[in-house]
Order: sequence, then structure tokens, then C-alpha cells
Amino acid sequence: MTRRKTIVFSLVIAVILFILEVFLIKNIAGIQDKKKVVYTNTKIAANTRITAEMLIVKEVPGNLAHKLSFSDISQAVGKKARTDLEDGEMLLSSKIGTYGSMDGLAVTTPGNRLCCLDLKGDQANGWCIAADQRVDILFVPDPGRVDKNSSMQPDGQSCIKLNSIRVAAIIDDKLKIIKDTDALKSPKYMMVEVTPEQAEMLAFAKGNGRIEIASIPMENDNKDGR
Repeated sequence: MTRRKTIVFSLVIAVILFILEVFLIKNIAGIQDKKKVVYTNTKIAANTRITAEMLIVKEVPGNLAHKLSFSDISQAVGKKARTDLEDGEMLLSSKIGTYGSMDGLAVTTPGNRLCCLDLKGDQANGWCIAADQRVDILFVPDPGRVDKNSSMQPDGQSCIKLNSIRVAAIIDDKLKIIKDTDALKSPKYMMVEVTPEQAEMLAFAKGNGRIEIASIPMENDNKDGR
């Protein structure tokens, strides 16, 4: 009986030593296997667009390379820092993001603003509108919510109308810009370019009535030269 226990104990010890040996070999191999990893070369503030000058590549032991790290500077250039990054910090994909989903959004007239409108279920126009097209935006005030003395109250009219407003982008429910070829995506939001005064009106309209969108067919838009 004692001999059997000794044999079992010896086998257990042998298995443990074998596992330990494999573990050590893997770690030693990881230490010897150098990998290129991208680090910050300066402090980078949150929301800063990353340039090549802000980064540096270092060789580190393979076991120290994080699975979310980058091996080449070009993989991170052009992206933005999601948080403040310290000088000498290993750059991880979780700490930077792309401008991709909203990249290219810009105003065509200096001083204008971009406002987002929620396309309601009864506004099928979202499928018929493309970026750079023009729309008319109608604000229909709710009499029970708008102050009669408010400057936003239409004078003798049933609504306030913003004519020929440029559509900067159509956005889906995943906050991605819908391209012309994305026919299967569902439009959720419309980004429009407006003046500061029009932006103020739209902000007021969202809580004091209903917003309707009337699309202007592209051919008419072009004929008007807008």
C-alpha cells in the first residue's frame, strides 16, 4: 500500500514538474522573441488627431506586447485619442478611435453649424435624400407649449419654414454615415448645415412642436443653382 502511494505521489510530482517546465520554456521563448510595439513619444491630449511625430516604435519582449498594441505607426496615424495619453505609454487600440463614422462632415459656409434631426417613422423622405441635397424644414409649433410672446411663434402662420437647407449627411441607427451605395441601411438621423440663428430655432423646435422635412428633388435643386 505504501509503495502504491509512493508511485502515485511520484507521478503527480512528475506531472507538476513537466507542466512547470513547459510554462518556463514558453515564458523564456516569449522573452527572447522580440516584437515591435508602438509607444507614444509625447503626451497626447484626448480628442487629438494622432500624427507620426507623436509615436515611436520600440522592440520589447514578446510576452510584454499587449494583444491590443500596434506594430506599425501607420496603423494609428490619423486616429484620435479617446483619453489623455502619457509620454512613453504603449499605444492600445482601445485608447484611440477613428473619425471614420463622421469623417468628412464639414460646413460649406464659414460660421455655419451642423445640427442633427431625428427622422421619425412617418418621414420616409430619409430614403430619398442624399448628402449635399437641399430640404425645406418646417417647424409646426404646439400652441399649448409655445409662449405666445416668444419670437419663435409664427406670425399668422401655421409653421416656420427654413428654405433650401443643405443636408450634410444621412446617418443610420449605428451612427454611421450612409453612403449612396448603402441601400439596405435604415436612415435614422439627418445632419443639416444651418446658420447660428437657424440652429437656435431648431433647438427650440425640438421641444416645442413638430419638425417636418420636405425634400427638394435633386433636378430641381440643380435648376435653382443651389
